[in-house]
Amino acid sequence: VLPNTEPLSVSEGNERESLAPYYLTECSSEIIDILIMSLRDPRPAMRYHFVRMIGDLGPQAYETSDVLMSLLKDSDSSVRLASAETLIKIGTPLSKVIAAFAGLVNDGDSSVRRRAAEALGEIGPRARGALSALWEALADSEAEVREAAVLAIQRISPELIPNPIDRFR
Repeated sequence: VLPNTEPLSVSEGNERESLAPYYLTECSSEIIDILIMSLRDPRPAMRYHFVRMIGDLGPQAYETSDVLMSLLKDSDSSVRLASAETLIKIGTPLSKVIAAFAGLVNDGDSSVRRRAAEALGEIGPRARGALSALWEALADSEAEVREAAVLAIQRISPELIPNPIDRFR
């Protein structure tokens, strides 16, 4: 139940944006429709906040997964990354989540590439399907992306890149 719809019109810098999850603990399909429509906002910061609000709803916002998948191509890197992270929160099948993060390993923004590699590593062995994207990331121009890719590969398939610290144990 949404006692007050005002948080749905969050403005940049408005401190009420952090209260949105408390207002949206239960929701109807109408509220989800409003959030989906709000994702068309021309301002990246607003799209980002609405994506995060959807994530706060958890599995009851599962029907937004197709829209979130389309936002993986958003012009704003924070929206792309928040969309991928929200896919996990709403219960999107793991195969789609892995594919989303694998695609972001090749993103134009190095912080998105790094976070995508880290997320795949956090998923662990179930992210084996993303190994080819992570292998490509080993040649990334940014050291932080290469490092995240190495760590992810180690977590997904430790036999491929043994951890040198293990030799001293």
